[in-house]
Parts: sequence; structure tokens; C-alpha cells
Amino acid sequence: MRSPAVYLTLMSGVVLSLPDEAFTQETGTGRMEIVFSDTAFSVSLNLPATEILGPENPSENSAAQTSIAVAISDLSEPLKLFVVADEAGCFTAVANVTLSAVGLGQANDTAQDLSGNQNDFQAEYQVRCQNIQAVETMRFAFFDRFPNVEKLLVDFNRSGHRSSHEVSRTAPDLSL
Repeated sequence: MRSPAVYLTLMSGVVLSLPDEAFTQETGTGRMEIVFSDTAFSVSLNLPATEILGPENPSENSAAQTSIAVAISDLSEPLKLFVVADEAGCFTAVANVTLSAVGLGQANDTAQDLSGNQNDFQAEYQVRCQNIQAVETMRFAFFDRFPNVEKLLVDFNRSGHRSSHEVSRTAPDLSL
């Protein structure tokens, strides 16, 4: 029998790793950083696995493993989740999504509870734009796809101007 990590890697190209340190945050909340350059913007996203998958143990069954593969596939399309103006002419240059989970891939079935805060989806995106100045707002369609996430804490850096924002299901638009 294949270990869950091998199954997931074959099924969806997932890279599973152990987190460097536990990342604690409030329930229903993810963290995001957006940094603009002259022709692109990068996004770093960190979300608790339970907010994306629900309380299921990711190694419990094939349905849970399929949920992981679907979530990674959806998270790999940032411009469908974080929508900017069409006039900007943006496209995804890089999208890397991983699930960091303690216990996945272990040979024994006495796996730890994987529903804790130390298990996260992590995504890194590089989005290039033909007209970066047209990126003035971002609509978080992300909340439509992931209903368990209530808000994202967003750190933003554009031309050296840093700010922090809270984007929520009830206020899904961010002025950039």
C-alpha cells in the first residue's frame, strides 16, 4: 500500500513538507502578502488546512485525499481567486502550492491528529502584468471557493508604501 504522501504526489504533484515552526492564527483566518514591482506582483498565502478541507484528517481516506488535490488545483489558479482588472493584462507566471502537514507519509497508521493549526496550505505566486498601473483593486473571489475562510490578513507593499488590511467574506474588495 502506498503512503498518503506518495499517493498525493502522484495524484496532484504535491510537495509535502514539515513546517519550520508552528503557525498559529485565529480560526477562519489566513495570511497573505502582496508585493508589487514594476511589471508584476508576488503573493504569498498561508491558510490553515482545516479552513480549506474542513475537520477531516487528510490521510483518513481517498475522499479526503481527493479534497486535497482539488484544493491544490484551485489554489494553483490565483487570478481566479484574486481578481484584478482585465485591462492590466495579467497572467500567472509561477504558482507553487504545498500542504505542510505533520504525520502525512508516515509508515504507521497511528498518525497524529492533522487538524491542528500546524498544518497549512502555502502558496507562492508570481503574476506578471502588461499594465501594472491598471491593478488598482483586487476582488477576493477566493471566499466564494473556500467558504470556511472568513478573512485574510493582508500585508501589502507597493512602491515602498507598506500597509496591512483585513479582507473578509463580507468585504471582499481591496484597494491597492
